[in-house]
Amino acid sequence: MSSDYRESMCPPRERLVGWLSRLYSHRLTTTTGGNLSLLDDDGTLYITPSGGDKAIVPPEKVAVRRVGQTTFEGPCPPSMEHPLHTAAYQVRPNECRAVLHAHSLTLVAFSMAAAPVVNNDFNTQGKEDNGGNNSEALDNDPRLPDTRCLLGAWQTCGTVALAPYALPGSQELADGCRKALEQGADCVILQNHGVVVIGKTMHQAYDRFVSLEYLARSIVHSVPLQVAPVPLEERFLQFALQEPDDCEEMTAVESAKRRKLTSNGSGKQKHLKGSTSNNSKKTMNPFPTAVPPCPQEDNCYHKSRVMTGDEKTERARLCDFVKRAYRQDLVTSSSGSFSTRCLQVLDDNAPDSTGANPSIKFLITPTGVDRLSLEPSDLCLVANSDKNNLGSSTSLWHHPVHKVDSPEYVEPSRAAKVHATIYAKHPEIHCVMVVQPPYATAYCITGRPFDSAGIPESHMVLHHVETLPLNAVLERDGQDLANALDPANGRTTILVQGYGLVTVGKDLLKTFVQVEVCESMCGVTLTAIRRGPVAMLSKNQVEEINQFFQSSH
Repeated sequence: MSSDYRESMCPPRERLVGWLSRLYSHRLTTTTGGNLSLLDDDGTLYITPSGGDKAIVPPEKVAVRRVGQTTFEGPCPPSMEHPLHTAAYQVRPNECRAVLHAHSLTLVAFSMAAAPVVNNDFNTQGKEDNGGNNSEALDNDPRLPDTRCLLGAWQTCGTVALAPYALPGSQELADGCRKALEQGADCVILQNHGVVVIGKTMHQAYDRFVSLEYLARSIVHSVPLQVAPVPLEERFLQFALQEPDDCEEMTAVESAKRRKLTSNGSGKQKHLKGSTSNNSKKTMNPFPTAVPPCPQEDNCYHKSRVMTGDEKTERARLCDFVKRAYRQDLVTSSSGSFSTRCLQVLDDNAPDSTGANPSIKFLITPTGVDRLSLEPSDLCLVANSDKNNLGSSTSLWHHPVHKVDSPEYVEPSRAAKVHATIYAKHPEIHCVMVVQPPYATAYCITGRPFDSAGIPESHMVLHHVETLPLNAVLERDGQDLANALDPANGRTTILVQGYGLVTVGKDLLKTFVQVEVCESMCGVTLTAIRRGPVAMLSKNQVEEINQFFQSSH
């Protein structure tokens, strides 16, 4: 079930205090700092109360302003920042239905950096009017995390702006934030104060906020590498901002609608082609990429197949690892993609093959679903529909559990075709994980290579960790990425510039261990560099470890 639908069904007061409690439990604000508000479907404004303990706010203490009223009702006064919240709703009525203001550690640190304010009012980093006209003078402003250096942050957070300092709770602060939001910013750094983020839902606002905070952490972690974060190429930034209708790919819902329009009544529809062959022209996919739902009657695939007990077990296990990754700060509320190959799925339309090249059939995390509340039924089954070439990743369908037009329907991760390309290239791989944890991302945004030979454990688990450019993922559905993987020779983990950490394995646990160890050792190495000169394991010591490991297994 999509997080937006799940959130819309929750009572607004409970919804608000739930997000506030989550914010505090992850140490993303303090007991006295930060406030949230949301505009419900009927136009009623709900805002957290002034003062009190942010960890425990009873729902009945939430302040409420009804439609047409100018004052709030409730046992407690509204947050002192209610003028700021009101300004956000007024200036961005279509995009803003939730406002999040917090004092997270790293973004507050950015807000305290010394730098002149551009244009005397506010400074904007990144895209401008979706035109991508980046001002050279803005590139070095230390108060703004540059979202252009990480694809996920660029797509999630968009424009980041800076509002000048003003007294908390003042109309001057609200006006400064209003000016920044008028320019199209979704995230605003308040100088010497904190951050304000807007969204169509609180989940979207929270996701933007956490994505920005994690990017800021990665930028700080990258300082010992002595290389500034590298903005993505303009072609990647521009293409990532295109709407689905402007791209060669379309969302599953749009694909389903198009099939209804082109159906000839016989139930046969023209297939939406995916990636190109190695010999054809390269295509770059911005998200990479949308997989359409299987063209079954009523778009309700679960009625035409049996979900085996093994598949249900695998769905539960995958959910457990995704939530575990969230608790370990390896993913945010909607970042990352996890998949596992399905070997026991009953499907008359795409039967399992045998031999060295099994069919492409895997479970993958959905897009737009909160990782903390992920359920087994939210996972998406993606399979190849070409019976003559079951090992190909070019004819993929998403087999939904729910109808496409139902509120429970979810779409596969936008990286589904990259996962499929990896499975097609490597029959021995049964699990793929893509994450953007803070320490590993420090290497991704700078392009600096990572050496796993710091301690025996990391070398034995990771072996050689290669760094690839972003086009290895965005072009040809990740064929270059798949080609770089070589599990038989220890090449299971890759850092992709401006994208994240990609790791593969024979099972969920082994793959998850590689994620944990890589993130941990990236952090260890960066911490060691801060202390002084670092001594890695020598070639002889590495060879000794290799020989011992081989003889022991």
